[in-house]
Amino acid sequence: MKLIYFTLLITFYTTTQFLYAQDSIIVKNPPIIIEPMMSDRGFYIQTIINKKFQSLPKLGFFSASGILNEWNEKQAYEVMTQSYLTFELTKRFSINTGFHYSNVTGMRPTIAIMYTYINSNWFVAFFPRVDISKERNLETFGMVEYKTKINNKFTFYSRLQGTFIHNLKWNHHERSYLYLRSGINYKEFTFGAACNMDCYGEMKSNKNSLGIFLMIHLY
Repeated sequence: MKLIYFTLLITFYTTTQFLYAQDSIIVKNPPIIIEPMMSDRGFYIQTIINKKFQSLPKLGFFSASGILNEWNEKQAYEVMTQSYLTFELTKRFSINTGFHYSNVTGMRPTIAIMYTYINSNWFVAFFPRVDISKERNLETFGMVEYKTKINNKFTFYSRLQGTFIHNLKWNHHERSYLYLRSGINYKEFTFGAACNMDCYGEMKSNKNSLGIFLMIHLY
């Protein structure tokens, strides 16, 4: 474990020294995304942060988190957060190193690769990662968004988001989900119908929820 942290430290240091030698450019960072959802199951909130350093444009910070609290329960049913230092390899690919935490697995160092594709109507992201620990999980995350203008004020919005987590030590299903969103966008607000389909553990225990969501872009 000490060797892993030492290797990551050296990688970060050499990358930083290389980037300091590059010319600075102005980076337009995407907004912070906050998305609460109220459903028949409970209250769920998802937050995404994806920023680049202005002086080191190939380096950035990415973080995603989600909290689920079922109705009439004092403790959160599920807590997940992951944060990464990102390094842009190409326009569409980046390599990421950081940590992943959940109330089931605890905190683990992890590495990941991110692929993104963006145009005026589509956004596609593919994000496989693996834990650097004895009890490691392999996770594959994917997301597809589609937007199209209705008129000068409103835009139709839809999203399919899913993940599959496999426990490599015990060779079984750990966690998976499929989230669906469909709604209307107005300025920095998007709202509409939401469906979450969650599966837990080796037996793939299923819990579904239907509700409404509000996505906010904070610039």
